[in-house]
Amino acid sequence: MTTPELKQSLTWLMLAGLIGFLVTAVFSMQLHWHRSLFLVPYITIIGTFLGVYFYKQPISLKQLLGHWRMGLVGTAIATLFLIWKVHTYPASAVPEGMQLVWATLWIGITYGIVDGLLLNVMPVLLVQRLWTDQASTSRSTLLSRGLLALLASIFVTIAYHLGYTEFHGLSMLWVIVGNSIITATYLLTRSPLSAILTHVIMHIAAVFHGMETVLMLPPHYVI
Repeated sequence: MTTPELKQSLTWLMLAGLIGFLVTAVFSMQLHWHRSLFLVPYITIIGTFLGVYFYKQPISLKQLLGHWRMGLVGTAIATLFLIWKVHTYPASAVPEGMQLVWATLWIGITYGIVDGLLLNVMPVLLVQRLWTDQASTSRSTLLSRGLLALLASIFVTIAYHLGYTEFHGLSMLWVIVGNSIITATYLLTRSPLSAILTHVIMHIAAVFHGMETVLMLPPHYVI
């Protein structure tokens, strides 16, 4: 039987995937806007969408932090792998001075926060809201909920990245793996903050390694 909560969560999930795809498809795949310019509509549109969602479905600071001590541990473990992965790509030019500060704030932190909320945090919250009664804590129940949350995150991740031409191939597999690791930090530590921090750290590491050659900072264009 379909419940109002299920309908609402599915609606938000479909909207997250659709809006994520349309923004990247229009401004990257069609218009080929450079990353810094592309981020203006991306952050504005996706940020507004997330703002509406969190206005309709508020989350307190306590809920956002969750088990923050465990979240920091999860972040540290996940970023070890993700930073290693960043450094498997060839290095490229890194901005200097105020340009580096701006790139860190705009592409590393702001881009990372919005990505983390859209791809990792929101899908998990949508699944968690399906269970208003959290009394059942059996291993099988928790595993089922976690798997559904991970699948929801993968759905939004794929829809969003399909709007970039560069992910129309095997590179999509890395995106799924990488974002699943980030979502898992949230699921395993029960701290939404851990997923956001992990995504931000990955973006900052990519900025300092070279934005034009690291997969984690789309869009890139073949000239």
